[in-house]
Amino acid sequence: MIQQPLTTSYSPSGKKDIFSALLEALRTSVTPQQGIRTASDLLFRSFNSQGAILRSYNISEEAELTFEENVTPFHDPFGMASSLSGFIDQTIMKHLTAPGVPKEDIFTFNVEELEALVTYQALRQNEWVILLLWREKAWHNSEKKIVSYFWKTVALILEMENIYLTAIKRTLHDPATGALTWEGLKERISRSFPRLDRDGLAGTLILIQINGLSSLSKAHGPDIEDRALGHSISVIKHAVRPTDSIGRIGGSLFALWLDGADRFASAERAEVMTRHGIMLPFLKHTTLSLQMGLACREADSPDTIEDLLEQATLALRKTTSDKKGRPWYFAHQNA
Repeated sequence: MIQQPLTTSYSPSGKKDIFSALLEALRTSVTPQQGIRTASDLLFRSFNSQGAILRSYNISEEAELTFEENVTPFHDPFGMASSLSGFIDQTIMKHLTAPGVPKEDIFTFNVEELEALVTYQALRQNEWVILLLWREKAWHNSEKKIVSYFWKTVALILEMENIYLTAIKRTLHDPATGALTWEGLKERISRSFPRLDRDGLAGTLILIQINGLSSLSKAHGPDIEDRALGHSISVIKHAVRPTDSIGRIGGSLFALWLDGADRFASAERAEVMTRHGIMLPFLKHTTLSLQMGLACREADSPDTIEDLLEQATLALRKTTSDKKGRPWYFAHQNA
């Protein structure tokens, strides 16, 4: 059953203001993908429509085109992808793989009493990123231009993110923070296992979620967010020993390896860090809270680095669902 569009809308004073607001939403988020979701939600409200972002991977003319196999919903707040899977197969996917299809396009088609607007951009490696909007009211040319310009900007961001992530995978340090990348941290942790086993020592992996960076960006701008991120890394480094290592998993999520630290030492460290949080000296009365998931590897344990990451991730999720608001958890620890 096709849902009806929203009845409430966001209405800037003009079309130029809409595009400016979209660009601002893209810039004021911790990660590019979060910014794209936020800006797209703003776009949906601006045009009193419902919408979804779809991403297709490695489409070729010889491929059997089905929605389930070729398109992944990237952001689908209204459940449009499942409602329109048949139309996506028959209309959008067919259009994408037609001979001589242009690298960029925008078109409309009718679904029951609604008019759907589709714009898409080609990414590298024969991939596509697709924006789908629908509403009862017909789409004006001026609105189509805004949607098209916005989606070209999104495609550029995704392209740059792909290049950045590819480069990050080839290096051991995150250029934005100076922390190790996950690959770099894994290499350092793996080198410590034989020594820890020989000396009969434990080691603990801590996943650290820094909260509040996105709201800082919205309130004070991205420069303040970057400054707060750098200060947070400095505080965390000073809270541990020089032999411990910190790596950036992505966005505001970091991993800390406490070399030789058992459960008791790690728990004490987590308790102190989460209790005080990270106070920002350049913003009065502003403290960033921390959430942590801990996983300990005892000497001679068969646990791999990937096992520790999975355990720490599950422990971190407990802090979100904990009704008592406990900011840190150990893996396999009873609530």
